Amino acid sequence: MLEEAILYGGSGRALTLRIDLDRVHFKNPLKAIIVGDDNIAKGRVAVIDTSTGAQTGAFPVQVNAERGGLSGADVGTMILGALDPTGLVDLGSMAASAASANLNRSRTETGLRINFAREALRQTFGDAKAKAAHPKEK
Repeated sequence: MLEEAILYGGSGRALTLRIDLDRVHFKNPLKAIIVGDDNIAKGRVAVIDTSTGAQTGAFPVQVNAERGGLSGADVGTMILGALDPTGLVDLGSMAASAASANLNRSRTETGLRINFAREALRQTFGDAKAKAAHPKEK
């Protein structure tokens, strides 16, 4: 959270964020193939004015571990899937995505942490500051 908060600058009044993490769920590969499943972190954030100790706001946060945007491989797989009348490309892609959840758990945990921090800060400081802290990546 601190690494993300630094990007928002040090001006303005001092705030403390109290974060209560309610649930962390790692997707089940079999369930992801059959009915859909995702890596999810859910919690609540309380915004506290550090100088007075008063709570100035509170909100829920729910994120997944995915990063935004499409890679070239994603686009290629979508095109192949659209051209494949058997549906095997789509099924294989879905299976690979579901199986990768358990193969790289530390990457998933990192994605959940980063996305939770970014969403908590976005809701605390607003969209304009969030966009300034994270300009579109190419």
